[in-house]
Amino acid sequence: AALIEDITIRNKFEDCVDIPPNHRFPVMFQMNKKHWELYSELEKEKLLLHKGKRAAAVNGGALYQKLLQCASGAIYSDPDDDNSDYMLLDEERYETVIDLVEAREHSVTFFNWRHQCDELVKKATARGLSFEVINGGTSDKKRNEIVRAFQAGELTTLFANPATIAHGLTLTRGKRTIFASPTPNLEHFLQGYKRIYRITQKDKTETVMVLAQGSIDEYVWGQCLNKDVKQANLLAYLET
Repeated sequence: AALIEDITIRNKFEDCVDIPPNHRFPVMFQMNKKHWELYSELEKEKLLLHKGKRAAAVNGGALYQKLLQCASGAIYSDPDDDNSDYMLLDEERYETVIDLVEAREHSVTFFNWRHQCDELVKKATARGLSFEVINGGTSDKKRNEIVRAFQAGELTTLFANPATIAHGLTLTRGKRTIFASPTPNLEHFLQGYKRIYRITQKDKTETVMVLAQGSIDEYVWGQCLNKDVKQANLLAYLET
């Protein structure tokens, strides 16, 4: 920091742009008894058997990912399972996310896994919501069409993976950003909610993080916030 202090200039977004505030807050989701039993079984045994499908965690990193998936309501089964794809454990979390979508016009909803997207799409379809999906397979032409439709107010929500739209897109018609599950990637989080919280936004906005209470969700979200604080402290130090 001392070596680059005299050549460092930092301009904060909020100091340069007159923009209504963005409010960030968690929404706590309560896993029901059966869902919690499945989560606890996986956490303790590193193995989950459910309706003829199997998911095993061979190391700590795999367990970390599978617990996040389990808390989300679905988990990928093992690749060597004859029924390989994913097992649906509980649907209440997806209902909670779609409730949040319906509660405010024009939102951006981030998912972490394909199975999470699939289940959210099913719920949105059942409720008759207008939506589109952007993922790694979306062409540039289709992406541009979706952004135009969103900005024109034609979509209730846009489902997307934060890795695919976390940079560059302007989605200021949106008033709420919803993370269906926490991401450990600070850049994905910060850039994700700034798709709607950016220049030309004229309304107050919200960033909602859905967390399964008592699960690894809370740890992951806490770690993400800690990274944010450390980064902010470093940048503040460069200003002194």
